[in-house]
Amino acid sequence: MLDPKIVISSALAGLMIVVPAVVIFQVISDGGGTSSRLLYFGLVILGFVIAGFGGGRQERSTPLMHGAAAGAAVYVVIQLVGLVLRLVNGESINVIQYAFLLLLASTAGVLGAMFADWSIRKGMRR
Repeated sequence: MLDPKIVISSALAGLMIVVPAVVIFQVISDGGGTSSRLLYFGLVILGFVIAGFGGGRQERSTPLMHGAAAGAAVYVVIQLVGLVLRLVNGESINVIQYAFLLLLASTAGVLGAMFADWSIRKGMRR
């Protein structure tokens, strides 16, 4: 069963990385170069992984499910703001892109949860 408190607290941890990255990128972005885009992408993925790590660390019976949900929650929060801004600015919306990026965020969350599970299991052996 999915524990909403764990998902929310883990997503907040991920948002602490993703929100500043998105804001800084939007402020300094003027069609920036490849290196700035790679740094931005890396920080966003790191935020999803951190959210997943928190979910996997807090819930021992279903760490991967909580990690995926936490990563997806971070994406949904960020994308809701982005979606509203796109609609206000009259920009097009690509539903397939959103679905793919939601899957990417969930996958990164699962990777974070796997790392949390691995670190706990490794710690138990010693």
